[in-house]
Amino acid sequence: VTSQDMSSLNYLLHLPHVCSQEIDIKETSNIEDLTTYTRYRLDHIRKRHLLPNEWPEQVMPQLLGRAGGLFQWIAVVIAFILTAVYPDKALSDFLTGLVSSPESPTQSMNDLYTRILSSCNWKDKYFVRGYQLVMGTILVAEAPLSISAIQLLYRDREEFRVGSIIPYFGSLLNGWRVTDSPVHILHQSLREFLVVPSNFTPTMQVKPFHILVTSSNYDLALACLNILNEELSEDVPGAKSPE
Repeated sequence: VTSQDMSSLNYLLHLPHVCSQEIDIKETSNIEDLTTYTRYRLDHIRKRHLLPNEWPEQVMPQLLGRAGGLFQWIAVVIAFILTAVYPDKALSDFLTGLVSSPESPTQSMNDLYTRILSSCNWKDKYFVRGYQLVMGTILVAEAPLSISAIQLLYRDREEFRVGSIIPYFGSLLNGWRVTDSPVHILHQSLREFLVVPSNFTPTMQVKPFHILVTSSNYDLALACLNILNEELSEDVPGAKSPE
């Protein structure tokens, strides 16, 4: 079991049946593994898009330096550029737009999520509403739902098309390319980044991509009730009113 360093889990480290080991993401062996993984993934993209042979090596130092030893950071970046027509240019623009070196792995992931989500068109009110419905539903659903299931849930909203919205932030998700496959967030850190704290106050800075869980729960509950009202009939076992 792996986890971030969280105070709420520290008590587990003192239990007799728990053996803990700290991972240093900056140690040589981890950096070597990350380099191998990154080179392999980028080389696959190079071959797929017929890019020059020297392309991966040109960006490797900057990319690995910015990753700071985080495999998940590299995985999200690669998923992001895979959605681009010109992945080499997308990666170059992405690295150019990053802020200075973060203070911690958590800050590094948060900066990455901000960079990816900021590239979406938040001036499009239909996209904003669609994003809130899709991402909010993914985050609050008790079990992972597929694109087709989410579309069915909100079928009464004619302007809502999951398949048109989700590719814009699909690099942060798994399973969305297959309509009947359950959709998951790539990493738990994304949930922690997106969800507005329960102690939210109007003075807190909230961006359009942040998710207010109470609103998402309301949307999902209302969608479920609408389906029940439409689909339930007296011939459904247990649906008939008692006499």
